Amino acid sequence: MSEILTRSPFGALPSLVIQAAIYQAFYGFLRPTIKTDNVSVGSYIVRSLLDGFEGPQGYSQRFGLHYVDFGNSNRQRTPKKSAYLFNSIIENNGFTKRKSVKPKASSISWPPARKLAPLPASNVPSNAKVVWEKLSGQTAFERDMYQYATFSDDFKWGVSTSAYQVEGGWNADGKGPSTWDMFTKIPGNIENNNTGDIACDSYHQLDADLYMLKSLGVNSYRFSISWSRIFPTGQGTPSDKGVEYYNNLIDGLVANGISPMVTLFHFDLPQALEDLGGWEVDAVLNAFHNYADFCFKTFGDRVKFWMTFNQPHSIVTAGYGLGLFPPSVTEPGSAPYRVAHNLLKVHARVYHTYDENYRASQGGVISLSLNTEWVEPKDYTLQRDIEAADRYLQFALGWFAHPIFKNGDYPEAMKWQVGNKSALQGLPTSRLPVFTEEEKAYIQGTADVFSINIYTTKIVQHKTLRLTPASFENDIDIEASVNTNWPTTAVSIHRAVAWGTRRLLNWVKEEYGDVAIYITENGVATNSNPDYEDNARIFFYKTYIDEALKGLF
Repeated sequence: MSEILTRSPFGALPSLVIQAAIYQAFYGFLRPTIKTDNVSVGSYIVRSLLDGFEGPQGYSQRFGLHYVDFGNSNRQRTPKKSAYLFNSIIENNGFTKRKSVKPKASSISWPPARKLAPLPASNVPSNAKVVWEKLSGQTAFERDMYQYATFSDDFKWGVSTSAYQVEGGWNADGKGPSTWDMFTKIPGNIENNNTGDIACDSYHQLDADLYMLKSLGVNSYRFSISWSRIFPTGQGTPSDKGVEYYNNLIDGLVANGISPMVTLFHFDLPQALEDLGGWEVDAVLNAFHNYADFCFKTFGDRVKFWMTFNQPHSIVTAGYGLGLFPPSVTEPGSAPYRVAHNLLKVHARVYHTYDENYRASQGGVISLSLNTEWVEPKDYTLQRDIEAADRYLQFALGWFAHPIFKNGDYPEAMKWQVGNKSALQGLPTSRLPVFTEEEKAYIQGTADVFSINIYTTKIVQHKTLRLTPASFENDIDIEASVNTNWPTTAVSIHRAVAWGTRRLLNWVKEEYGDVAIYITENGVATNSNPDYEDNARIFFYKTYIDEALKGLF
């Protein structure tokens, strides 16, 4: 559910051949980022542990290392060959036959929290354009050259899931409905009218999930908490059964030497809070803060890595602009900007609560998971295409990262674009809200690490788009495309382009300084047909991981 997904065929090759190949490619491209470019990459988290519910596409796409038989009432799980590959990479800590000693959860070290110093606003285009100058001129041979090396012994290897995608038990033990519970019950919203009512049934199969995690050999597991399982109406009295489930999960992880990485919000707002007005009203923002505070107090003695939001860009664009995610608002010119403004402010509030009340005793770190595609200028020697590529990244990533990791405010490119379009539309003020100086100071520095979800690459060029209707998409003034020679996946907008990973990680370093970067989600989808060989996914992971490793040293 990380993107607005549409299904497409793999082409001539069998889907598992493609998938294994694609995973191989991703691993391969991660390594150069670490080894060659001196980028601080601390984790690689695979999406996902097992096949699950994939948003509007239902169960028609499979991201898992384990095949789930959704036609079987027991939701039988079977490892794909990519699971064995990932286990081998973890055991060797990379791509050489070297025995590594994996740390137990009690000894896994997260980077020490440090207040990030303010950075000046980004230029237009950003100085990070040096990444295109440095790497876009590579020959295909130079770009794709495979390297054999290993990661540092404290590298975090993990897999991910999210509550609605795997838990099921949608109304079990007093759980309240979430927006996704209600959204999926409207005919036509989801392919084949699928729902996550049962999903993988992880709520009732905790031991099976823990067994898979232990067998993989991961030292980290990223999952989300279902807010309405803890607080059925989003606030008030917590559910003992809901708390018990997450305590059992966390205790099971720690007992098996696996460090929990917890996302507080992964798209599933309690429906009772949406009925109050959702992310646009103070009552819901206050409820989120109180829910986060409860989680810190209840689970923080064992959870040392927290993320407030998963992909806030997707929350605001898919939920409030395009209407493809709940709450299905289609107000693309202003609602995404208003809601993003609120998310940034409540994220900062939650960060400060953890920092002031829990960090000293619990010793954890807190961030949020951002996302973007890498983008290549159509002509990297043409200034307007360089500016278009930079503008894309500022709208996709800088929208949330620039306030937190730079100066507490939106990128200059974004402020100018939205402000100029608003003026041309005859509006008295910009559709992009304004932070007060006090709010800027409060938001700046409210993340301990840079968490990012990475999938694919696009090609962009400048194009002046229409003024009406007002839209966050039209505000950017770019045209995006892909190279048709890039391998396809079951997600039509996700071409498998491993080398984009290295370039994106380099751009983050150049743009936001020497902050520790954690890849909190990466994966590839195949179609719904059973395919245990999983060769395409294997290729994907090998090449993507190798590309990240190129930049470590």
